[in-house]
Amino acid sequence: MKIEFEIRGEMELHASAESILAALADVPGCAALMPAVNGVLHVGTHLYHWEFREREVLGQYLTAEAILAYHLTRPNCVSWSTLDGNYSSVGEYQVIPTAIGCRVRYAVAESITLDLPPVLRSAAALLSRVEAEKNVRDLLQSLEDLASIPQAPLTRAVPRGARNLHV
Repeated sequence: MKIEFEIRGEMELHASAESILAALADVPGCAALMPAVNGVLHVGTHLYHWEFREREVLGQYLTAEAILAYHLTRPNCVSWSTLDGNYSSVGEYQVIPTAIGCRVRYAVAESITLDLPPVLRSAAALLSRVEAEKNVRDLLQSLEDLASIPQAPLTRAVPRGARNLHV
């Protein structure tokens, strides 16, 4: 039986919209920041095969995998949709510049097939929704952290008491 759920939200980031948008468009780079992902393989133009680590949902074990097509045609937006697999995801990140950095709006609809009795389906959907929300927020926080790493100084620091020589 299919377990379906959606998440929507937004998050303020203290990083430039350009850096966050570029990071979100780097699918393998984003996947490397996600602990639930086993690996991502580039299989064609904007096509990626995602393989997730095995997870347990209310006594049922699932190893999700899918081929996702990424769409980069709308300004300030990275979106995707599933082409094939036992897991389905359709979603988008919209990156909006702000005075302090950017705001990322996200919307994701997912479905997985689990052999659960009807009484457990809503609990499985709730658990999956909570996990997906945490994963998205953790990813965005990681991207913000990476984007805010200070650049190496262009000149060497002069130790206290040393003469300031121009090199």
